Amino acid sequence: LDHSIKTAEDVESTLMMPALAVVPLQRSTQATRWALVGANSKWKVSEKKGTRPLSKADVAMAVIGAPQSVLAEAYRALRTSILLSLAPKPPKLILVTSAQAGEGKTATALNLALALAQRKGDVLIIDGDLRKGGVARTLGLENKKGLSSVLTGGHKLSDAIQQYARQPNLYVLSSGPVPPNPAELVGSDAMGELLKTLSMFEHVIIDSPPVLAVTDSTIMAPQVDGVVLIAESGRTHRAGLMRTCAILENAGARILGVVLNKLDLRREGYYGYGYGYYYSRYGRYPYGRAASE
Repeated sequence: LDHSIKTAEDVESTLMMPALAVVPLQRSTQATRWALVGANSKWKVSEKKGTRPLSKADVAMAVIGAPQSVLAEAYRALRTSILLSLAPKPPKLILVTSAQAGEGKTATALNLALALAQRKGDVLIIDGDLRKGGVARTLGLENKKGLSSVLTGGHKLSDAIQQYARQPNLYVLSSGPVPPNPAELVGSDAMGELLKTLSMFEHVIIDSPPVLAVTDSTIMAPQVDGVVLIAESGRTHRAGLMRTCAILENAGARILGVVLNKLDLRREGYYGYGYGYYYSRYGRYPYGRAASE
C-alpha cells in the first residue's frame, strides 16, 4: 500500500529521467562550533568535541562543515551530474524545487551552491521562496533586503547581494521582506530582467517553493536553464512527483533530473548495490556513521 518513491531505480522507472544523486540519511555529527574571531572576522573552529543529533543547519552546510563526510560527497556527485547534464555547456541558471514542503530542497540548493563555488568562479544563490525563505537564516545573514525589495524597486541588486564569509566566492540574494503578492513578483518583467543581468556569475542557484503548494516555481521554471527536483525517499508520493513533472514540463521547463534525498542505506537493499561498502569504508567522518553502519 506504500506508493512512495524509495530508491533511485524507482525514480528512473517512474519518471523516465535520471537520478542525479542519492543523498543518504544522517542522524548524528561531531559537535563542531564555528565563530568569527580576530580583527578580520575570519571563520574558525572554536569548539569540537563529542557528538550530537544532526540538525537541519548541519545538513545544509555539509560541504564546508564536514567536507569529508558522506553528505558532502553526495552533493559533490550532484555537482558533477549537473555539470554534465547539458554537456558541453553546463547550465548556468538552475532552479531547485520539490513536489511538497520538507523534502530538503533548501539544503540541497545550499550545498550545491557551495560545491559549485569550490570548483571555480563566483556563484550566486537566490532565495526564491518569498513566502518562507530560509537561506539567509541558515547562513546567518540579514534578510532586511533581498529579492522582494529588488523586484519592487526598494533596493538595487548590488546593495542586496551579500558575500558569504566562509566561502568568499559565494554570494547570496536572500528572499527579503515577505510581500503581499509573491507569485506576481516572480512572474513580473522585473524578474526576467533580473535573471538576464547575472552574467557575471558562473552559476546561479534559485531555491524555490514546492510546485504543488504554490505557482511560484512553475512561473520561474521556464526562465532558467534547468530544474532540479528533490524527492524524499519513503515520503514523496509517486503520483505527486509525476504530477509535479507534468506541471513543469507543460510550463516549458527543462528538468535535469531528480535528487533522491534522505535514503536510509540500511533499507531497500542498498548494501547489495555497493553503497553500504562505499559509505562504511569512506564515510568514517563527521555525519558519516549513523546511516552507514
